Amino acid sequence: MNKKSLTKIQAIIIVVIVIIAAIAGISYYYLMPKPKIELELWFCPVKVGIEEDLTKLLSDFEKETNIKVSYLVVPWAELVDKLKAALAAGKGPDVTMVTGDRYASIQHLGGFLPLDDLAKEIRGDLIDPEGTLDFYVKGGHYYWIPFYGASSLAVINVDLFKEAGIPDEMIEKMARGEWNLNDFLYLLDKLRLDRDKDGVIDTWGYVYPGNTRATGVFLSWVHIFGGEVFDNNGNPILDSPQVLEAVKFIASLKPYMPPGFESITPEISEYWPAGRQGIHIYATTLPYVSDLWPKNYPNLHFKVVTPPIGPTGKVEIWWEPGGLAMFKTCPPEKQDAAKKLIKYFVSPKGQEWIVKSVKREPVMKGPYYDMLREVVKGTAGEDFLDLILKFRANAHRPKPFPYHAAITAIYNEEMHLVLIGEKTPEQAVKDMQKRALEAVKG
Repeated sequence: MNKKSLTKIQAIIIVVIVIIAAIAGISYYYLMPKPKIELELWFCPVKVGIEEDLTKLLSDFEKETNIKVSYLVVPWAELVDKLKAALAAGKGPDVTMVTGDRYASIQHLGGFLPLDDLAKEIRGDLIDPEGTLDFYVKGGHYYWIPFYGASSLAVINVDLFKEAGIPDEMIEKMARGEWNLNDFLYLLDKLRLDRDKDGVIDTWGYVYPGNTRATGVFLSWVHIFGGEVFDNNGNPILDSPQVLEAVKFIASLKPYMPPGFESITPEISEYWPAGRQGIHIYATTLPYVSDLWPKNYPNLHFKVVTPPIGPTGKVEIWWEPGGLAMFKTCPPEKQDAAKKLIKYFVSPKGQEWIVKSVKREPVMKGPYYDMLREVVKGTAGEDFLDLILKFRANAHRPKPFPYHAAITAIYNEEMHLVLIGEKTPEQAVKDMQKRALEAVKG
């Protein structure tokens, strides 16, 4: 073999070696496990004891995507302040849970990154894309993805109704959504009971938490009277005749209330689980009626009803979605992973988790409402679902305007001042509007 032929063979061998090495290198790159991307999620307690269920879902997500997610459960009342602090510090979660008013408070500050591509991808599979997705568009962009729905109704203590001699016809009337404010006042009078016969009233028809911090307790009564907090342009309208009538009505209930009700902060007072309150309105959600109350208070015999009908002539309830948003501090290299996490909550597995583990309403098309009905079968949750589906079409949804948290504090404070006798309803409503305008301008 001459030297020229040998050189050719050597060149071919070298080329083959190089090709094999290149293939091996590429194979090694693609076959070797990649370092895990790690995300931080802030979540709110959509049910009591959410941690166990959330850990399981995120573990499944990690197995499927190799994306690890740590989480922090943030109380609802603290979420906006924590997100504002994180935004100011430039360090926060990659993904956070939000609801309409909380979303608006942070989006207004530029706290979220757009999710336009994901929104367009899932829009056609949403049950109500206009109400759960388009309703929250800001500046032509989608900044959140809805993943569950929440509603609130009312409940009555059936045993107290029986003890007070209230006829079954009234109970059924309430369960059909056909009772009104006159019925409500009649019931408050009937349900003032001295059950231990010591000459002192120890059981009441309804308890308004007079020092509440919750968004919806006062708002539920405003809706019953046909009022709103904002107009369609986001301007406060707390000095409307409807709001004034709601304030007057709440104030008129004082003689029917237990001593010290003006100082009660929790939206569910201790009187309800103790069996000393006949009617409870607001914070009556599906997880409570189907699971939590039956488990924690087995002697509490209750029935789901609607709120009473007021001047609007129809049942007024609220329904709002909860969503997930990508926080501004999520770095570019994590944003695809963050979108995968958000999408997971609206995937079949995520929606099944919502109905089976969390017992909240789904937002995606599919068999999920049937699943939910099966999950709550044999509980008050069945009646709850029937009423929600019957009346949800006209439900109120918190308008996604900023300053909602500040204005919630204002109307609760002013209502409290009326209840302790420091202001008249007229003065309180006037001051509500003045303070709300100042909050918006500030």
